[in-house]
Amino acid sequence: MNISRLKSLRHSIWFALIVLSFSCSDRPSNVLKEKDMINLMVDMELTEAYINSQPSISPKVKEEMGQRVLVLHGVSSETLDTTLAWYGRNMDDYSQLFEKIDKEIIKRRKKYTELEGEKLKVADDLWIFGEHFTISPLSGHDAFTFSIPYPEIEKGDVIKFSLFLPNSTNLKNTFGVEYNDGFGEAMVYNSSKNKVEMELHTDSSKVVSRIFGSIHVKDTKVLPLYLDSITMKGEPIDTLNYRSKRRSQKTFGPF
Repeated sequence: MNISRLKSLRHSIWFALIVLSFSCSDRPSNVLKEKDMINLMVDMELTEAYINSQPSISPKVKEEMGQRVLVLHGVSSETLDTTLAWYGRNMDDYSQLFEKIDKEIIKRRKKYTELEGEKLKVADDLWIFGEHFTISPLSGHDAFTFSIPYPEIEKGDVIKFSLFLPNSTNLKNTFGVEYNDGFGEAMVYNSSKNKVEMELHTDSSKVVSRIFGSIHVKDTKVLPLYLDSITMKGEPIDTLNYRSKRRSQKTFGPF
């Protein structure tokens, strides 16, 4: 079973719904039961998500991983094809199927990332400085900058930074990482709220050697500006959203 087929599964079924003009609501014996199909598709989507987070995986290994999922569930490629074709002729069942698949994925993610109601942590607070800072005209600067060398995070971890301001303020924010190969990634964007939140998904194939960022005040008339409750946390790699989240990050370097 080619795992890449599943990436366009929802689109292909919608196309089949347009092409096929008849419907058969009775499920034939050679079509997987709904529960079995949900369990199979959840494992397929989680496998694909893992593959997407590991760009070095070869096409052959991808194929083998897809076959392993089928073997684990005792399903042949022919049975899966027949089941997909049947869903392509039954729109209501199709819609309900993927609603239940999405719910099951969310349920599993919660199970694996929480223990007794508390979220598992990958790293302690990564912020090594004080929780408060003041941007003052007396210092001759209109920005708050930071650099944290050799943070204790794993490849692919998500880094989250946040702080509070006394009032809504127009800012230009930068948040990035430098890898041990000299390249880096960063996000640059504007904000105007009284809370600054920045998030960066690190490369799952590289080691982070430095975290850096800046909070730049656009209008110096608001100075002095008090920054409060500054935190930076590390969280496990989000395999389901790994690629989509990283699209907005810019790569640059080497330094």
